[in-house]
Amino acid sequence: MDVQSFSVTEAIRFLASGAMILDVRELDEWRLGRIEGAILIPLGDLPDRVDELPEAPILCVCRSGSRSRIAAEFLIQTGRRAFNLDGGVLAWFLDGQPLVADHDDPSVG
Repeated sequence: MDVQSFSVTEAIRFLASGAMILDVRELDEWRLGRIEGAILIPLGDLPDRVDELPEAPILCVCRSGSRSRIAAEFLIQTGRRAFNLDGGVLAWFLDGQPLVADHDDPSVG
């Protein structure tokens, strides 16, 4: 399945248009640093929790873009409009975009 991936710049515009962010990493990764406003549903939990997601377009993110591509493929199969962040949270961080964390020094891990 062909999933559309967005660069960080494209993702920022997409999010500004009302899309939501779905972070599919694990809780320990999430706590280190995440994009503000992201909803955490680890990839392994997604099939059981897909009904928790709103009907808005979804930008899927993970550390590097691999797990999020799988998540986007799954969501597309359920009829959702889902996209992937190319390079993941790591690309976001390296582009100088802000992260929030459960401590004072956000990182990607």
